[in-house]
Amino acid sequence: MKEMDVELKMGCRVHNRMLLVEYSLQNRGNRALLAYDGAAGVPPDADYPSLDGQIYISVVDDTVDLKRINPPPLPGLNMNRVFIPPVSQVLPGTSRKARFCLRLPLVERSQYTPDFSGAQYQERVARTVQLWIGYFWRTESMQLQPFSANPDAFRVLGAHGQQRFASAGRSQEVDVKVRVDEVFQRV
Repeated sequence: MKEMDVELKMGCRVHNRMLLVEYSLQNRGNRALLAYDGAAGVPPDADYPSLDGQIYISVVDDTVDLKRINPPPLPGLNMNRVFIPPVSQVLPGTSRKARFCLRLPLVERSQYTPDFSGAQYQERVARTVQLWIGYFWRTESMQLQPFSANPDAFRVLGAHGQQRFASAGRSQEVDVKVRVDEVFQRV
């Protein structure tokens, strides 16, 4: 399968000190796609669920990256706990629509170096918002276990496939708090 078999479309805006994000993930392939996005798909008139503390945020130059991915382990970093995000399933020929919100200013967040009392931040303005969704193709040997709180989100039992990435961006000014301490490892 080619990466072009997946299309991500995204829109965002700022309202009442919140970043509101809407996106659709389209599967043009011939087998089910499993995405590490975890944001609940909701009808167009529903509220935006908050993903504060549940999404990786990285700032590079004047772009803020919102990452719904399964971060790879850093070489040489000894980790005692690895969080694997729940997946959503997008069947062949269908799209998944989701929306979420984040409180402003956005704060850089990483699995590798969480916030702590000595963390140092610098406030800036990012001019572009880029959304990244990690995904892989479902195989017949993979079993999906739904979460009781959200039956549209699944835990994969067994091996995950090779992660690929879909991304989409928009021009949008947002306030960000960039981690500037030397120990911070961006995802």
